[in-house]
Amino acid sequence: MFVSRGTRNWFFWVSWVLISIQVAFAIAAVIALNLACIPTKKKWEFWVPGKCINAHTIETVSATFQLVSDCIVLILPQKAIWDLQMNWKKKLGVSVIFSLGVL
Repeated sequence: MFVSRGTRNWFFWVSWVLISIQVAFAIAAVIALNLACIPTKKKWEFWVPGKCINAHTIETVSATFQLVSDCIVLILPQKAIWDLQMNWKKKLGVSVIFSLGVL
């Protein structure tokens, strides 16, 4: 959206790096949560002998990572917005509209 055709500036690269990290981390978290217990049956049948890792830790790390990446996504377009040729009230309005995604 903020990168003109044929131009690959910092915004383009930061966006793609963030997307790649998000996808890789999501895949890793899903795999880790699915393999939290060996054998897998132990997740639902606690009397089955086996071993489980603390899934709460994985979920907490995942939530923290998602929060940080959401903040980066919120901050990322701000420079492009404030570089637009509009008065400061319109720029502020556009920034507020973009930040409504936090809700």
